[in-house]
Amino acid sequence: MELSGAIPNEQRTAAAAGSRRDAAPMNLLAMTSYSLPALMLAPMAITFYVFLPKLYSDLGTVSVQAIGIAILITRIFDAITDPLIGQLSDSTKSRWGRRKPWMVYSLLPLCVCFILLLSVRSVPAAGHLPWFLFLSLGFFLFWTMFSVPYEAWGQELIQD
Repeated sequence: MELSGAIPNEQRTAAAAGSRRDAAPMNLLAMTSYSLPALMLAPMAITFYVFLPKLYSDLGTVSVQAIGIAILITRIFDAITDPLIGQLSDSTKSRWGRRKPWMVYSLLPLCVCFILLLSVRSVPAAGHLPWFLFLSLGFFLFWTMFSVPYEAWGQELIQD
């Protein structure tokens, strides 16, 4: 059953048009500028999911199963924080807009967590799994604080 059928198409179209900002179409420079942060995020994600489990398991102190469980815990945590950060970002009021402060303030801690995840060799062997879990939770919290507002901002920039 389609719920949108209860509202005539003309009224839905008029309501949607009235709710949008009158924004100009994005030019090539604006689209390129918007996409640049994704060039930073993609290698971090690939490194986290492909390289880090192998790095930690090759050290011989953490099993692949334990790494998988730690990643599962961080993803469950992420499922909780995503809507919370989205709600907070939607209600943020600043002179820089709703999205940019979240992106700016999360970038440094995100990079610090990422670098620390890679520096596991400086941690005593017994601390490898807690190190991975704790920093993964931080990594995904700051990832969420960056990516949720970033993706929402993209929707605010475009015009159908």
